[in-house]
Amino acid sequence: ESTKKYLNQLSGLPVSTSTNVEVDISNTTSLEAALRNSLADCLAHIGQPELSLKHYEASLAIKRRIGGDHHNEVAHTLMSMGALLGSSGDTSGALNCFKEALYIYRTNLEQESGVHREKAGGGEEVTFYGEEHESVNQLQGYVQNAMKNIAVVESALKKNAVGQK
Repeated sequence: ESTKKYLNQLSGLPVSTSTNVEVDISNTTSLEAALRNSLADCLAHIGQPELSLKHYEASLAIKRRIGGDHHNEVAHTLMSMGALLGSSGDTSGALNCFKEALYIYRTNLEQESGVHREKAGGGEEVTFYGEEHESVNQLQGYVQNAMKNIAVVESALKKNAVGQK
């Protein structure tokens, strides 16, 4: 109960003991997306994966609305969701998140390194709360991390498939 009260005070976002997290993304800001993402991280850390996932999903929806489907912030949230899903036993959900994040990172890496001159996702560049422009080196690191996560999950899926035979 004290954790719930503290999280409410910390973020000002609605938190309940149920896993029903409703968000109207039409009037949300990148600050709310950042807060929900941080809240999801905290909830995952204290052993509330279901509620954590709901806040990641809300953050992801806000980030997609503001920055489009190919923004690095979308990929960052997908990576966090993938880690949460993987640690909760949802390996196929984790794999989907990691693969989508990898696609976004690779697309943005190609754009930043000059392979594609247009912005990933089209339109003008969008900056999120607290975000700095990410370099080619950072994007390369994100791509490598996503690929490692995919390899780990695929290995786990193969072991599960062999164990079920």
